[in-house]
Amino acid sequence: MVGTPGRIKHLVQKNELNLSNLKIFVLDECDKMLEETDMRGDVQAIFKTTPHQKQVMMFSATLPPEVKNVCRKFMKNPFEIFIDN
Repeated sequence: MVGTPGRIKHLVQKNELNLSNLKIFVLDECDKMLEETDMRGDVQAIFKTTPHQKQVMMFSATLPPEVKNVCRKFMKNPFEIFIDN
C-alpha cells in the first residue's frame, strides 16, 4: 500500500484498510513527514495500527537532528546509511 499519511489514516479509521499483516513500514521524505506536527500525528496513528514486529525504513536526503530523534522512536536498533557524492 502506498499513500499519503492522511489518506491511509482515513482508510484505516473507516476500516477500509487493514494493516494487521503489515511486514514493512516505509516512510519516504521522513524529514518532511515528521517535521509537521499534523502529519507526524497521522504517521503515529497509522504506526500504532500496525503489528509490533515489522521492518521500519525511513528515507530522507536531509535529516535535522531533532527529526532524527523522532525517527529513532519508530525503530529498534536503527542504523544510518550515508551516500555522498
